[in-house]
Amino acid sequence: MDAKKIEDPEEAKPEGYDDIPAQIEDPEAEMPDDWDEEDDGEWEPPMISNPDFKGEWKPTMIDNPDYKGPWEVRRRDETRRDETRRASQHAQRPQPRPHRTVPFTPFTPPPSRLPRPS
Repeated sequence: MDAKKIEDPEEAKPEGYDDIPAQIEDPEAEMPDDWDEEDDGEWEPPMISNPDFKGEWKPTMIDNPDYKGPWEVRRRDETRRDETRRASQHAQRPQPRPHRTVPFTPFTPPPSRLPRPS
């Protein structure tokens, strides 16, 4: 089944798009005055969200030229046409042989089971 929207086949991912990090070091952050690299280790500035990062790249979705719309019930006259065609095809097929039937024999219960006359 065709989808209503498809990815634009003419659109390509911009070059270097994947090289933009989601987070960057805060450029306004400064090392605290009481930071001692011997005791505290190397100071690293806090990370903030990158304003240039736009998330995972996804191509633009466009209308699918092959999409025919949602499924619809066929009109009554179209159904009759199909039934007529099926009936003519059915008439051309060989008919199955009828099953053999066993003749009917009525069952009479034994005399001990017959109702007693009153």
